[in-house]
Amino acid sequence: MRVFAFVLGCTSFAHAQGDNVEAARSAYDRGAAAYDRGEYALAAAELARADELAANDVALELALKAAVKAEDAPLAMTLVGRADARQGSAALRSARDAARARMASRTGRVIVTCLPNTICNATFDDVPFPTAKAQHVLVGDHRVMVSTEGRKEGFRVRVDPEAYVEVKATAALPPPQPTAQPVKSEEPTKDSGGISPAWFWLGAG
Repeated sequence: MRVFAFVLGCTSFAHAQGDNVEAARSAYDRGAAAYDRGEYALAAAELARADELAANDVALELALKAAVKAEDAPLAMTLVGRADARQGSAALRSARDAARARMASRTGRVIVTCLPNTICNATFDDVPFPTAKAQHVLVGDHRVMVSTEGRKEGFRVRVDPEAYVEVKATAALPPPQPTAQPVKSEEPTKDSGGISPAWFWLGAG
């Protein structure tokens, strides 16, 4: 299996151009070896990486099969979306359709959006989660934390099969603090004190 797949993979990679080809071949080799050892989670990750570095129908097909064997529904559906975006070989389309039929009902998609003109970071069940890009996740209840420029807020999210859930950051940023204005010090009015001499002489008269 590994030798046959590796030959096909190298043939397909030969048509790719760029600095990523060698890295793609190495990832493919590691993934194919892991697949043959029955380490399907590792195989899926390496083969998906190989296809990401240099698009390759054989690598993506094997990645799909490995993800299904590893019961990794989010990765499998992510790869299904990748396969949908290309024409693909008949073998790739078959692997895509099989993965979709088995895994689609196990996942939904979640997207986290930041407030306008802000930068935010998110975690999904305590794992770093990208923002502004929908991700496949397992169905069920999840916890999302969003940090907007230091202000944190938490969300409880229910994901149903094949649902699309948007989590919007809502924490308002603190208003700008007013700048302290310097207080003008005024010269105190000079007071001569006592009674004016004019009043004294008038009183004396």
